[in-house]
Amino acid sequence: LQPCGRKYSIAVWSYFQLIDFTDKSTVFRSWLLNDAGEALLYFDHVHLQEVRDEHIQKVLQASGRQGAEQQMLYDVLWRESELSSQVSG
Repeated sequence: LQPCGRKYSIAVWSYFQLIDFTDKSTVFRSWLLNDAGEALLYFDHVHLQEVRDEHIQKVLQASGRQGAEQQMLYDVLWRESELSSQVSG
C-alpha cells in the first residue's frame, strides 16, 4: 500500500471531524496522516446511516435485482467477534 505515492509506513494517524449526527446517521470528515502531519487520505462528508436488512431487500426487490449474486453482495450477517466473547466470558 502506497497512499498518494509515498512509501509505506505503519505510523499512520487518523483525525475525525464530526459534521452532523442523529440517532440514525453520522456525517464526518476524516484524514489519515503520516508522522510529519502530511495528509495521506482525506474523506469529506462521509455519511454513515443505519440500514436494516429488510430495507436492503425492499430496494433490491423494487429494482428487480434479486439474483443470488445481489443477495450475497448485500446480505447482512452478524457474528460475534473473538474479542467480545473474551470480554463477556
